[in-house]
Amino acid sequence: MYIAARCAPGQSWINPAERIMSILNIGLQNCFLSREKSIDDIQTIIRKCTGMEDLRKANVDHPEPREHWETAIEPVKDVVESRFRRLSLKGEPIKVKAPVGDEEIDLLKRHLVYMFPDMNTDR
Repeated sequence: MYIAARCAPGQSWINPAERIMSILNIGLQNCFLSREKSIDDIQTIIRKCTGMEDLRKANVDHPEPREHWETAIEPVKDVVESRFRRLSLKGEPIKVKAPVGDEEIDLLKRHLVYMFPDMNTDR
């Protein structure tokens, strides 16, 4: 039998943020994730997007896909959340928090621009 193992580079396994990733990956094993189908016009706009940056750009031109996207992705979020809630690290259950909203993101951007005036927060 041949077993090959590689530790995380730079002893990042000591870092709790890095260590938790392997536990979260266990929760996603054998998990099929698929979003719900949206209205055909919205579906066409979403299909053209290859990542979150493209989705954000599409939201500027067509604001209606955002609501449909949030509705379509809700079942996926529920599955991932329920799987993560069953995991634990050193006997402590994993805490799942709701994602931040637009207001919190805007507040963070304002603080960053105040502290770093040359920073581009449009990305």
